[in-house]
Amino acid sequence: AAGVGVGRRFAVAAAAAAAAAEETAATRRAAAKEDGEEEIKASSPLRVLYVHKHKLLVVAMSNLSLNLWSSETFAWVAQLPCGTYPQALFYLEEQDTLYCGCADGGIRLYKIGSSAGFENRRIATLELHTDVVTSFACALRHNMMMSAGLDGRLVLWDIYTNKQRAKLKGLSRGVRRVVYASEFDLVVGAGFETDALAWDINTNGLLMRLTGHHATLVGLEVTPTRPQRIVTGDVDGVFKLWGIGKSFMGFAPCLHTFSPAAISRFTVRAFALTSPECDVIAGGQRLNIFKWMKTAETDLPVGALYSAATHTFVTAAGRTVRLWAAVDGHRLQQFVNVSDTDITAMCLDDRERKLLLGTQSGEVLVVNMSNGAVMKRATPHTSEVTGLAYCNSDRGVVSTSWDRRVAVLDESWPEEFPRLRHVEEAHSADIVLTAFSYNLSLIVTAGSDFTLRVWDFQSLKLDGMCIGHRTEVTAAQFLEPFPVLVTADSSGSICFWAVRGRTDPYTLLHKVENTLAPPIEGRSIKRPESSGSFYRPSGTPLAALDAANMDLNAGLHLLGEQVDDDLDDSSSDESGTGSASSGGDGDGPGGMPSSLFKKGKKKRRATAKDAAGRLSRASSRRADMRSGGRAGGTAGSLSRGGSSVSKLRRVGSKLKAAHSFSSIGRGGDSAAGDGTSTPDKAGSLRRTLTAGSVPAAAGGGSGDRDRGASPPKSRARVRFNR
Repeated sequence: AAGVGVGRRFAVAAAAAAAAAEETAATRRAAAKEDGEEEIKASSPLRVLYVHKHKLLVVAMSNLSLNLWSSETFAWVAQLPCGTYPQALFYLEEQDTLYCGCADGGIRLYKIGSSAGFENRRIATLELHTDVVTSFACALRHNMMMSAGLDGRLVLWDIYTNKQRAKLKGLSRGVRRVVYASEFDLVVGAGFETDALAWDINTNGLLMRLTGHHATLVGLEVTPTRPQRIVTGDVDGVFKLWGIGKSFMGFAPCLHTFSPAAISRFTVRAFALTSPECDVIAGGQRLNIFKWMKTAETDLPVGALYSAATHTFVTAAGRTVRLWAAVDGHRLQQFVNVSDTDITAMCLDDRERKLLLGTQSGEVLVVNMSNGAVMKRATPHTSEVTGLAYCNSDRGVVSTSWDRRVAVLDESWPEEFPRLRHVEEAHSADIVLTAFSYNLSLIVTAGSDFTLRVWDFQSLKLDGMCIGHRTEVTAAQFLEPFPVLVTADSSGSICFWAVRGRTDPYTLLHKVENTLAPPIEGRSIKRPESSGSFYRPSGTPLAALDAANMDLNAGLHLLGEQVDDDLDDSSSDESGTGSASSGGDGDGPGGMPSSLFKKGKKKRRATAKDAAGRLSRASSRRADMRSGGRAGGTAGSLSRGGSSVSKLRRVGSKLKAAHSFSSIGRGGDSAAGDGTSTPDKAGSLRRTLTAGSVPAAAGGGSGDRDRGASPPKSRARVRFNR
């Protein structure tokens, strides 16, 4: 009994002590809360962020701390010390992590929660900037975070390792805001300049500028609509809506401009977008709300096709397809919501009764033009389809996309739409268009890197490249049935290229420059190497190039005249005197009678001297331009395969050494062994010269020529473009 009594007294004492300790702790918590609230009252809020997962408001305060408030009861939850002024807030729900950008350039990472007993704490500090961190963005598909600062850095770093992956440059005065457009895989940033910039997150290269404001930008936002747009605002209260799906000469198109300054003067300090309404809320000394209202159809047609079978025009804009009568232009039919996403490319089938559509999601649809029903579909791409071409005989479809893939689909199946073959990473940049040639069995694709690549249709192997455009290629077409490809770019230049089927494939035949367009500022790029005949080296005066071309063309023209005169003399004289044979007067070069060789010798000598002089001057001028315009390039190239400056010099030296055409006419034995030249052979030689080349053995027999016998090494070979 005594033991039980002692135990009860100890239990009562222990309970009293526990109650006193709890009361003391509650008193201390209440005092700390009062002190914290008093401290909060004495400081000012700098930034605010709502965390939907935990129903918390995170407020950055001027007392160098972060304060957490419940959005349901508006009760103070916790205070997290920062050590410096917090300037940017971002919450990543997948990692359950709060990112705080501070004034010292550091990035603090916190674990936060609202449940009872959860400890809100700082878990890491990143040192990626040297000045104030102003903004964050996230690209989950790439496992990357983006941070911007007033040091002009826009840093991309890994979510899991917190290691820097890349750094984007272009905003040297500091970056105020950065956003990520997931639909187009673009990183868009705005600083203290009047222009915003957009980079490709895969290549980290600058793709386009958003130019049009006349005052400093205060920020930018990406819309939650499809397709995604960018909204920018400046301090004067001017807002602009931009399309970032495709650039024009490196500049994004401005779709709309609005401003409250038309009603009253308004200075914008910050703005935000609501979701999903996409209303703009601009804040300054007061709030202005702009409602998103679509009053009319603003989607631009992606193209127009003519169907000779039905005598109609077909247009597509947004997700709608329209048919128009070719006779009077009235609308016949309209098919709404044909695709799940916007239409970006289209073409007709071989009978012109089915319409093939490419969409932003990478799908290719086959639509019945009579009723608008989708007959079959395929998904050969992961990004927007940029080009479609139909192969009539094979009933195949060539498609290209921003995912840099070229695919060939089989449309002959009644219900299926399989992919036959494809090429990954066909270009080093996004593919913007495609074209197909049935006669040549070739596919051409153009990339945003200003290059053209030609592929074999059957094997999808690279057949050649065409390099020479300085801006984005906007159109490409094969000139059937000739082996010529014509292309145009956004600066107004038109290029004609030789393709497979010519002796000089994938060379520039001719280029038409747009002389009326003003120079593009800020778009100076390094010209790639070009094998084109009409390539102008960078920095070469146009007058010097014209003078060199005049000397070159004049020299080649005199050379051709000399060959024609010699062949005319040889043909006419041989027809009257007969062929030289063994034992006859065959002391001239190549078995030619000496009387024929002596005839017109002075004329040939003078003509050869003049031609050699002009060729020498042309080669020297082109050599000067090559050394002054572009180091290591072949600026004076005439055609592919041997007609360069060095060969012109060799031609000139040979013409100076022998003031006749004996170096070309002198040859090996003929089929009969007499080394004679008949009028038929002279005529064939003249026809070959007219086509642009001189055969190696003019005096050789037809049997050697048919068998492809190689010419002697001592014989000169001349190839030129007259």
